[in-house]
Order: sequence, then C-alpha cells, then structure tokens
Amino acid sequence: MSPSQHGKAAGAVGGSLDDDPQYMLIGASNELVASIDADIAAVHRYVADLYAAKFAELESMVTNPIDYFKVVNIIRNETVSGCTRAQLGS
Repeated sequence: MSPSQHGKAAGAVGGSLDDDPQYMLIGASNELVASIDADIAAVHRYVADLYAAKFAELESMVTNPIDYFKVVNIIRNETVSGCTRAQLGS
C-alpha cells in the first residue's frame, strides 16, 4: 500500500494519518535520532577542540565523529601505556 493509499485508508476508517500510533512512533523516533545526532556533534566538537593541540590534523583525517572518538581513545591509551613503560624502565 502506498503512503497516499495508507492515508486514504486511515481517513476512510475515521482517523487521519497523524492519529496512527505507528506514524506517531516514527515521528518521535526521528526527533530522538536528531537529538542524538546533535549531542554527538557537540561532544565531537568539544573533543576535537581539546585534542587539536596534540594532533590538529586528526580531525581532517578522521571525519566520522564516532571513529574520531575511537582513534582519540586508542592514541590516548597508547600514550598512557608508553608513559607507563618509560617510567618503569627508568
């Protein structure tokens, strides 16, 4: 059934498409996804601003925010491990 036919069928039964619980759920889901995307973008901007002093080119090399977080975490862990090894060796 096409979306226009679905709307006509819902209207013929006595309700509109806006009253359909599935339609309302999809609308609420879309709002939630948009909110999550905005939060990810804000955290990405924050982390990129903090990390730019250590590795400014990283943001242009890794453009996906989730991948950027993963790379920063790996580099941070390697740096911490490297410092710990150096401290143990001295």
